[in-house]
Amino acid sequence: NTRRRITIARNLYACWRVLCIVVVLSVFVPQPGLRAVVFAVIYSVAFICAYLADPAYMEYLSNIVPPRMRGRFLGKRDALAIATTAIFSMALSFILDRFQAAGKGTAGFLTLYAIAAIGVVLQLSCYYRMKELPVRKPKPSTKPPVVRLAEPLRDHSFRKIILYNILYNIGVYVANSY
Repeated sequence: NTRRRITIARNLYACWRVLCIVVVLSVFVPQPGLRAVVFAVIYSVAFICAYLADPAYMEYLSNIVPPRMRGRFLGKRDALAIATTAIFSMALSFILDRFQAAGKGTAGFLTLYAIAAIGVVLQLSCYYRMKELPVRKPKPSTKPPVVRLAEPLRDHSFRKIILYNILYNIGVYVANSY
């Protein structure tokens, strides 16, 4: 069961990354209105895949990172992700500016997407090499799934964390796309 969840998460992340590259093909749709719809659909499906995979990936992280280190680890991981995204975004912008200045904007965009595609392949190769850890079997709950999902939402403090996480992920994923 856990193996299947990790495989599903890997595949959903793979779809997310590939669709974030494929979305560039929407510029070739001849009608502008349809172009926007195609872009929105591909982009939305990509991020739905990412959001569906996140819980399984976070569970995987919680299994490999000891509880006393999780806060520090996740904070450093997020800080590194934000810093790396900012640096790469600026570097890629610099590359695109050089191509634009030379009058080769199309070649610049193709170069950026080639670099992104290489990054996707590297990331996916890392995802598919991840090994699973043995997972403790939790006691089965007798509560209906809807009640179990609603339970954490009753806690006012937890709702703030969820809101922060939603806003944070929107910021990271939007920045990560460019």
